[in-house]
Amino acid sequence: MNTFYKIFCFIMLLYGFTSCKKDKLITDSGAKISFSNDTLTFDTVFVNLGSTTQFFTIRNQNKQPINISKIKLAGGDGSNFRINVNGDAVSEAANIIIPAKDSIYVFVEVTVDPSKGKLPFVLFDSIQLETNGNKQQVILQAWGQNAHFFNGEEIETQTWSDDLPYVILNSMVVKTGHTLTINQNADVYMGPNSGTFVEGNVNILGGIDSADYVVFRGLRLDNDLDGTPYDIIPGQWLGIFLLRGSQGNTIENSELRNGSYGINLGSASIEDIPNISVANAPDLSLKNVVIKNMAFYALFGFLSIVNAENVLLHSTGLSTLAVQVGGDYSFTHCTFYNRGNQYLEHKDPMVYLSNFFEDRDNNLLIRADLTKADFVNCIIEGSLEEELVFDPAEGAQGTAGFNKQFENCILKTKLDISDPSFADCKKNLDIKFLDRLKNNFRLTAESPAKDAGITTAVLFDLDNQMRDANPDIGVYEFIP
Repeated sequence: MNTFYKIFCFIMLLYGFTSCKKDKLITDSGAKISFSNDTLTFDTVFVNLGSTTQFFTIRNQNKQPINISKIKLAGGDGSNFRINVNGDAVSEAANIIIPAKDSIYVFVEVTVDPSKGKLPFVLFDSIQLETNGNKQQVILQAWGQNAHFFNGEEIETQTWSDDLPYVILNSMVVKTGHTLTINQNADVYMGPNSGTFVEGNVNILGGIDSADYVVFRGLRLDNDLDGTPYDIIPGQWLGIFLLRGSQGNTIENSELRNGSYGINLGSASIEDIPNISVANAPDLSLKNVVIKNMAFYALFGFLSIVNAENVLLHSTGLSTLAVQVGGDYSFTHCTFYNRGNQYLEHKDPMVYLSNFFEDRDNNLLIRADLTKADFVNCIIEGSLEEELVFDPAEGAQGTAGFNKQFENCILKTKLDISDPSFADCKKNLDIKFLDRLKNNFRLTAESPAKDAGITTAVLFDLDNQMRDANPDIGVYEFIP
């Protein structure tokens, strides 16, 4: 064998080893995978039991192979969805390697049985993936037959019952001159960034028992990547907006949770501010209502009229109650509470009252009288030293346009409550709720709110228990 031939064979052997050697996996935590879709929507409306299939691709845009250490269907074998990863029908797989600049297919099938009572109306699940310590997911959602769907619609007068859930996608408008009535036990599921905007009026009339409440909440019924139920995560929908001129509104025996705003009354664009007046102030009667886990406000009023009885407002990112540009407000046997949590940072006062509105440059745009802000037998309690802020326009005090009155309330405040606007109030007491960490705001036998109220026309508490001759302060009457 001549020397040239030996060298040639050595080069070929070396080339063979090099070309057959596997490329090294990329392990950098900054290296991620991407998806052709981050949400897979099955928008078929099923009339009969049936299935449909879609797919997406998982892409490796890196210059080295990447290993998906885990890929699983969050709902597991009990899910209505099924997945096929790179040709294998599994609910969970491990160590799926995608070559550099390559991709794999994931096929997803969903089966819906529309005969199962109220469910499924919207099915949610997710495919969860872990790569180099990074957690990512692809959302799976399927619309079923068993719901009333509203997609960006403007509706006229109608009545909703509890026959099926109501699903609102891309918001809904109740047109001027028309009324939406929602009867007891109806469930309203709001899509992301969706709100209910009311030009006409609404009558939301749940049942006395909390099991028969009308409930507004976000669509998501599954868990996030960390296993937290979306049911406790705020900001999943916009809120209920009562627009200028919306009058004759009633919300009773209802719960609103996990939105951005609970109820927003009277907001307007900068351009519309010259047209704002008491005459077009929206009004609302609230009785036996819970508003909680809101990213911004539980109740926001912009020159509006609110009469609230037995209303519990808690866990908000900003104030639980914010009043701007005055108006007329009355709260009897209400409990306001905020301490912040893993999703909400409590930095703003719980109750904020003002009678003006400025732009970002502090130019006064509008001012109107706060004709009344009355609080009777109310608890305002939170984790800040000051949970009560009054912000009148310059020179506006008392009959000059800023009228507030607190009677037999327990307040968290540094204010001097010897002022005449505080009648028989107490401050900075440990309320001794039954379990504030679990948001149970019923009272214990040792609570200073027990028997500390005055008799009003609100004879029953939020649990529909009759109040005694010495009623307790707040939404709940202590029952031994």
